[in-house]
Amino acid sequence: MLSLSLIDTNTQNGFHASFLGQTIGLNTNILEINLINLVIVISVVIYFGGEFLDSLLTTRKNSILQSLQEIENRSKQTKEQFEQAKNEWEKAQQTVKTINEQAEVTIQQVQSQLNDQFSQDIKKLEQTKQLTIQFEKQKILLQIRQQISQLAFKQANQKIQLKLVNPDVQRKLIDQKINLLNTIE
Repeated sequence: MLSLSLIDTNTQNGFHASFLGQTIGLNTNILEINLINLVIVISVVIYFGGEFLDSLLTTRKNSILQSLQEIENRSKQTKEQFEQAKNEWEKAQQTVKTINEQAEVTIQQVQSQLNDQFSQDIKKLEQTKQLTIQFEKQKILLQIRQQISQLAFKQANQKIQLKLVNPDVQRKLIDQKINLLNTIE
């Protein structure tokens, strides 16, 4: 790298120019040039770019702070949403527990009602069975009575027929009736 610097006339290396008793030349000594160049560049940057760098750094700082603030806000929102979701989940768990308890109570009530209804149905069926048996007994007894009556009627009818067909029995019967009529008069 080449640099312009003020050097005295005793310099052995470099380009020389004379100006007011001073010489301006090109110094090629790398150790001297780097330190001087660095000082010059830093001075120019600080002098001319100080405000620009300051505003650039301030803008960057504000941007970073704003990003951090947004991140912090998002973090707070996320924590709030998490807490809200956790609370809702706990409420849902409590609701599920309540529903399960109510379901158990309802199941027990329904089971008890079904058992009671089953017992009542069995009693009704037993009563119906007994009534049906009594009805069938009465029906059979009635049929038997009717058959006995019919049989007795047939036998009586046959006996009467036999007696009416017999002429001796008819005469006796007529005589009895006539005697009965005579006594009434």
